[in-house]
Amino acid sequence: MQFRILSCRLLKSIISLCFILLIERSSNIISNSTVTQDQDDANQSTARLLSTANRSLSINTLQPYGDCPLSRPRLSPHPLTPTWQASFPGSGSRMSYHLISALTGIRTGDDYDSHGFGYDRVVVVKTHYPVKTVMNGFWELDGMFPRAVVVLRNPMDAIPSYFNLLYERSNHLPNHSTRGPNEEWIKYRDDPSFGFSGNIQLFEQFATFWMEKYQYSRNDMLLVSYEELIDDDLGPTTSIRMADFLGETEGVEPLPRDLIPCAWHKVVKYKEMKLRMENESNTKRRRRTQEGNNNNAQYSLREGPKRRPYTAAQLAEMLSVFHRLLLKFSGDSVFVSVISSYIEAVSSTLPVDG
Repeated sequence: MQFRILSCRLLKSIISLCFILLIERSSNIISNSTVTQDQDDANQSTARLLSTANRSLSINTLQPYGDCPLSRPRLSPHPLTPTWQASFPGSGSRMSYHLISALTGIRTGDDYDSHGFGYDRVVVVKTHYPVKTVMNGFWELDGMFPRAVVVLRNPMDAIPSYFNLLYERSNHLPNHSTRGPNEEWIKYRDDPSFGFSGNIQLFEQFATFWMEKYQYSRNDMLLVSYEELIDDDLGPTTSIRMADFLGETEGVEPLPRDLIPCAWHKVVKYKEMKLRMENESNTKRRRRTQEGNNNNAQYSLREGPKRRPYTAAQLAEMLSVFHRLLLKFSGDSVFVSVISSYIEAVSSTLPVDG
């Protein structure tokens, strides 16, 4: 009888122990799932961004850069000292802020605060000032921004790029889907009010403003060229310079240096393909909608030439602007190098009159 009682007690003890272990295991599963949920959420956006492009590329394409899972950029949990991300229109500002987010894991904003993030929870704030005005007033905001990343692009290419954006908007086309035809470019180029002549003056004004703003605090401005940023050889090292500069801000911790070439490759080289595939899909849907409402709807998918024609007078005007800028900022070796490369490119371009 006593043996039976002991056996029953032993059995109850075993059952109780198993029950406790089961509860602990369940708690661990719940806890782990909570932790990994944030990680899953952080990777979802990047996975969506890159999945289509990744499927289109061979794994061999990834090998030189390795693999670097990028977390979804988030607002900083703590206030940051914001940095301007300044560029002339048509100089790849969208690509730049995607790259900066990938390098830092922190979201970016714009001078209009169009997303309502404010200015001190984002790593950089995009601006085209003084080419475009700032809704909240540039000088009212500028006191918050001791530093800047300034991206220059040869205006011979930046002006047509901005024209393409205007063409897409006026024809209700998705952004970054279509290069306007040359006949439309020439109309825009030769317009006396906002065409080439107006834009090249704005480029000179833009470059002068930012160079003078940091003339006596040059370490607070990182000057990079769009051409270097997209270059297969120079792009990764330019991105490392950008990450180092941003990492000087308290609260910003960029990716480890050895992962930056991979992040650069994913954003700069894959983004274009992803956008193109998305735009083709969107275009087909919107075309079907428009055709249903209007049988005469036109929806162009022409890519057009990358190089736009310029007259001899326009090429000479560009060179004059470059030489004035070189004379004004001859002591800045980085600026001189960038503008000299633009002089070389424009000088080797044949004019097309008419």
